Amino acid sequence: MNTEYYKSISVDDIFSVIPDLIFVLDANYIIKEYRAGNSSDLYLPPNQFLEQSMCSVLPEETATLIKNALDTAKHKDGITSVEYLLPVNNCEKWFEARVCSSKHDRFILLVRDITQRKNKEIEINFQANHDDLTGLYNRTFAFDFLNQKLKECDRLKTTLSILFIDIDNFKKINDKYGHCTGDCVLKAVASSIKNSVRAQDAVCRIGGDEFIVIMHNQIAHTKLSQIANNINQSLTELPMAAEQQDNVSVSIGISESGKETCSASELLRRADVAMFHTKHCGKHGFSVYEPTMENE
Repeated sequence: MNTEYYKSISVDDIFSVIPDLIFVLDANYIIKEYRAGNSSDLYLPPNQFLEQSMCSVLPEETATLIKNALDTAKHKDGITSVEYLLPVNNCEKWFEARVCSSKHDRFILLVRDITQRKNKEIEINFQANHDDLTGLYNRTFAFDFLNQKLKECDRLKTTLSILFIDIDNFKKINDKYGHCTGDCVLKAVASSIKNSVRAQDAVCRIGGDEFIVIMHNQIAHTKLSQIANNINQSLTELPMAAEQQDNVSVSIGISESGKETCSASELLRRADVAMFHTKHCGKHGFSVYEPTMENE
């Protein structure tokens, strides 16, 4: 090993090829030193954060996360890590801060830009829970969310409602105008449903031309009826392709969780039964589940 060669390499030379930000803090979390391989990742210029508390120069939410990590590192060996979102150079970036305590009551923070990784994670999570065509939640999410909300209803002694929505004569539209037009109808119906319900309601496409809306928190029957009517009313105003002359409508079945314990699959089955009752009654409308519908 050529020791003379390595002696000629300065600490600055080493840090210049490390893309991470490195901060040295004292026992009061005051920033005493820093190294920035990529200065464009700095939230503030050095003259605004050196000799300042790390927690005072960051946005409140981020400062709380960093302070908690520093407090943890103070009382345990090893590395504590935390992820946070921060606006840098007019764009939102994700960072990971790795914190450890050192000798002489000092703390070392190594901060790394993880935006690319986080965006990929967000993309993968979105794809796992959303329908590719409409952008609505998918079947997997629907069942998970419904089970979660039913447990919440049981705990809080409240109820939820399910709207099971099926496009009338969708196969005829597909056969007559082609799948491209069919896809346009699906996307337009999805948008109409979403615009007709509350922001907190989960609108899901569970397959083919079937959609459900999970409406948690107790809703009066009159409000449910109004929402169901609004969905069909909005479909009369859909901007369809020029060649598509058929009116688009949906049949809706509504079920509600009650005092008795009801599984997600049973609640969906009841809404499905009510939806088929609407079909039998002429389509383009809604029905609220009644046990007598089971005999049809």
